[in-house]
Amino acid sequence: MTQIFISYAREDETRILPLVRALENQGWSVFWDRRIPAGQTWRSYIGNALNDASCVIVIWSQHSIASSWVSEEAEIGKRRGNLVPVLLDSVEPPIGFRSIQAADLTAWLPGNSSSHFEQLLHDINTTLTLTSTPANTKLLAGSGYSIPKQRESKAMSRPLIYTLISMFFVLILGGIYLQQLSDVNNGLGNNEQNEAKKIETGVKNKELSSTQSLKVVSTELNDSDTRMVDNLPSSVAGAGTERINLLSSENGGQILVATSDKWLTTIDGKKEGITFNINDTEAVYAFKDEQTAVFDTFTVLIDYTFIYNLKDFELLWGNESATGKFYPIGKFETKNMKLFKTPYQEFKFPPVTARYLKVRLLSTWDGGMANMRIQEFQLWGTLQ
Repeated sequence: MTQIFISYAREDETRILPLVRALENQGWSVFWDRRIPAGQTWRSYIGNALNDASCVIVIWSQHSIASSWVSEEAEIGKRRGNLVPVLLDSVEPPIGFRSIQAADLTAWLPGNSSSHFEQLLHDINTTLTLTSTPANTKLLAGSGYSIPKQRESKAMSRPLIYTLISMFFVLILGGIYLQQLSDVNNGLGNNEQNEAKKIETGVKNKELSSTQSLKVVSTELNDSDTRMVDNLPSSVAGAGTERINLLSSENGGQILVATSDKWLTTIDGKKEGITFNINDTEAVYAFKDEQTAVFDTFTVLIDYTFIYNLKDFELLWGNESATGKFYPIGKFETKNMKLFKTPYQEFKFPPVTARYLKVRLLSTWDGGMANMRIQEFQLWGTLQ
């Protein structure tokens, strides 16, 4: 079980590494690596780590105060009473978190003595201690009081005759209530069935206007819909159009910006691998006519084990332009083997609505960037 979960903005990854190491030196287990393994969703990986953590540290910085992901993770910690905020920059936390005292590490230097850092260690240790106690004695964060044990029923300390009398009246009143409830349910059941038939008939007879793009979809959310991004739609299926490979040139996919022409081979429909140079690090894709699309699945073709296969990569989305500002979707790690059910390894994430996708290559399986073997990429979603 993870003791500490650190919520932070991806842009601050290198800045929080010294803090992670300092906490690990205290003997605590720390979850902070956000690379989602292939075949897992946010809920099954990051979500489970967040729910299992005894202490949630949120890092407030210039980047994180604008991140809906960080705010959502902090809100979970706040509700559970195990949130410990930390200021990395001199910023004002988002609304809803400003009344919670934050540890000020804006001037902290790793390895140097700091009263603020010592106080942070004390607060973390206190939180871990409290969350390891039974729920009925745990101190609620920021409330100033503890939940007392439920008092023993006075009836248990009264003479037996009082208990028997109470039970007698409860049985009588319970029987009357159940009889009334049964009568009400019988009446309501008939009405509900009639209303259901009316609704069903109305739905079948109603024709959608040609100018509408509505589609009846399930209201049950997938696990990956839990974690929000700034432009999260209710569901990818809600677009009302067929899911396609948005990057395919046959579907209008195109590359607008890249470090070399080699990136064109990633969407040409051919499966032959090509060797990328150390400087071939990233490219920006657009969809048909640079339309907005909703997408939630990226795939990488790997058809055999090779030390120069792509290992780590990052996905980002943008709406301004191909050279404008981009926002992180996440970092991912492939498996260095062929999956026979489909050689395209899938990486799922919460649905994103955007005009552009940036792919950034990070490493091969030999730990470097040189001689990286790249084949086909796919991005599954719908055009808007």
